[in-house]
Amino acid sequence: MSKWHGLWLIASFVISFATNRAFKPHLEHPLSPGQRTLTTGTLTFDSGNGEELKIVNVFVVAHDLPRVMSQPLRVRELLIRSPEADDGQEPDIELFFDFTAPKGKVIAVDARDMAELRERDLPLLPTAIGATTRSRVRFPGAAAPSYANDGSLRITQTFDLDDDDSGASWRVEGDVQLTLADGDSEHTVKGTISARVTW
Repeated sequence: MSKWHGLWLIASFVISFATNRAFKPHLEHPLSPGQRTLTTGTLTFDSGNGEELKIVNVFVVAHDLPRVMSQPLRVRELLIRSPEADDGQEPDIELFFDFTAPKGKVIAVDARDMAELRERDLPLLPTAIGATTRSRVRFPGAAAPSYANDGSLRITQTFDLDDDDSGASWRVEGDVQLTLADGDSEHTVKGTISARVTW
């Protein structure tokens, strides 16, 4: 291989890497000040002292992100989040669950159909699709969060809310199971959720 072949190989690799990075779909999760701070539900864990952690609305994140020379990246997630603190620190809870339809069916971005979420084991996403945010829980008194590597959410009951004119808001109850990593060790926690969901 000549010197020019080697340089062309390196240049091709750099161009390919830069192109992939530039066109990689990226998803933000922007929330209004009220959505970030208004408590509407709880996530209660069975272990320890039965910690009851406050959460804001559970948000349905549904987007079809365009990709160059490929099918869109379909994002179908539930975002569970605790209220933001006044000091601007990250919320104690940020969990992502996948509700992609089974068997190849595509759920519409604006489906607003709780049947797509109810009575299914929705798998945890350790990292949000199209983002770098990791699923995590920081329990009261802990110096650092525990990152969630595995788990599921099962919504068992749903109730329509009449106070939302859009018809896209419900109160839900369900069960949560998380495998949390603390350093080199992992442990599983179970709990229940009672919260408002907005689509």
